[in-house]
Amino acid sequence: MASEYKSRHDAVGKILHQEILKNTIGNCEATPYYKYTPESIIETDRYRIYWDRTIRTDREASHNRPDIIVLDKHKKIAQLVDIAIPGAHNMVTTYETKMKKYEELAREIRKMWNVEKVEVLPILISSTGLVHSRLRENLRKLGFSHDVYIISKMQKAIIIKLCSMLRMFLGE
Repeated sequence: MASEYKSRHDAVGKILHQEILKNTIGNCEATPYYKYTPESIIETDRYRIYWDRTIRTDREASHNRPDIIVLDKHKKIAQLVDIAIPGAHNMVTTYETKMKKYEELAREIRKMWNVEKVEVLPILISSTGLVHSRLRENLRKLGFSHDVYIISKMQKAIIIKLCSMLRMFLGE
């Protein structure tokens, strides 16, 4: 069952990763998220995008593996994206935990990569599809103006995975 939770988490991450590539690089193929395999590092003259990579730092950071990192070399901004799919009653606590979890890594990245700003952007949608109040704001910080489309796509993936998990649990 643990692999099913990871699969649901990664489904949301793959949707977001593809949308980030479309938004930054512009030449991303329209592959369904369930067939999409993100590359670990994608780099252009302007952007470097990491998928599920451990970031080595000079000082050890206890949490050093956000789901996605977007580095804009021209604007000197790094965005640490971490996805969570908590229960509806845990949304606020999970958001605060994610923000605190990556403070240390954000400080280290600011120094090591010589960036002016590091943003921690938790992406939270509950296991039943509810969205955190700051989700749209965080998607806009990633440069999305069509956030309603992305949110509905992520919600759909979560609900489909939830149905699959329930069928497995019920033995159908």
